[in-house]
Amino acid sequence: MLRSIHSNSDNLLRPDLERPKPAEPTISDCERRRQDIERLERQNVLIDGYKKFLLQERMNNRDQTPVYKNLEENLQETIEAKAKLVSELRTMPPCLDVNCSDLIQL
Repeated sequence: MLRSIHSNSDNLLRPDLERPKPAEPTISDCERRRQDIERLERQNVLIDGYKKFLLQERMNNRDQTPVYKNLEENLQETIEAKAKLVSELRTMPPCLDVNCSDLIQL
């Protein structure tokens, strides 16, 4: 058996000899779909909240305050993120395993 003349501590000092990072755990299509549906539900709550705040702000202040503009931007970003997520959900393959613990019937 050949032994290296370099100690393990030498390897720690060299970034080119980094140990490979462990792979991220893979999740099933059903789990991904379940997580995305939960995220979609949270986005719907956010959108409703932003709309209520904007309506209230409009009623209290005729002028568009910085708060109003910030809420409007946040609302638009959330709507765009929701549209992207809906698009991803539409293209996600269905789970074919009827015994899957993450199976969600839409």
